[in-house]
Amino acid sequence: MSRQLKINEDLAQYIIEQLALIDPISTRSLFGACALCRNEHVFGMVWKGDLYFKVDDENQNDYEIANSHTLGYVSKGEERALKSFRAVPAEVVENREELRIWAEKAYRAAMKAAKPSS
Repeated sequence: MSRQLKINEDLAQYIIEQLALIDPISTRSLFGACALCRNEHVFGMVWKGDLYFKVDDENQNDYEIANSHTLGYVSKGEERALKSFRAVPAEVVENREELRIWAEKAYRAAMKAAKPSS
């Protein structure tokens, strides 16, 4: 296991412990990141030691106010961004109650994104 993968998994386990939601949270590897899943919905990602949550129109402003960046990566030598995931501010990660609120909003965003469009 690479050092970076171990860091991602350790942070993911910490987040799961902090959330302790009604529904169990599982992890899976996804493009080198560690995805956080609740009821089969990916609502969070741990990438390079940072936590990212799913965003949509309802919670996007929270991340903009916090000056949060999108999940960036390099593919085929080009910088790219997964714009539907933004970094969770450190002060939120360190505050269990705030983390739960942000996680719940991210989960709702993930559920909405999974619904087929009419």
